[in-house]
Amino acid sequence: MNDWVHGIRAEAPEKNTRVALQEEPLYEGERLRIIYRLMTNPESEGGAGITPKEGEWENVESIFALHDHAYNKAWIKDWSTKWLLEPEDLDEIRNRLGESVRARINCLCMPTLTRHRSHSTSHLPSLT
Repeated sequence: MNDWVHGIRAEAPEKNTRVALQEEPLYEGERLRIIYRLMTNPESEGGAGITPKEGEWENVESIFALHDHAYNKAWIKDWSTKWLLEPEDLDEIRNRLGESVRARINCLCMPTLTRHRSHSTSHLPSLT
């Protein structure tokens, strides 16, 4: 439910967790966010309550969300050779980072894609 509230998912999940996960498995971004929240949310909210530099956690410097370094390296290499994002790239963003990030990137890219397409065909004669 929390992921839906924060825009990771477009729709509220099924109340029965098992049914919800069978119908729609977690995206990678959701899985990593859940792990992070399990570590950092207060115990009253079902988390471990890890609070860097406070109380029993005084020796914890900071907590940073988990990352798949090998995947990120391959992703950066792939994207650094592209001029335009494909629909599959937006799906990959959603799967890795969540729906809200995909939506933001889609909004940022659309004016660029429209502008790029209009410039790329501006040298062609009109067919009308």
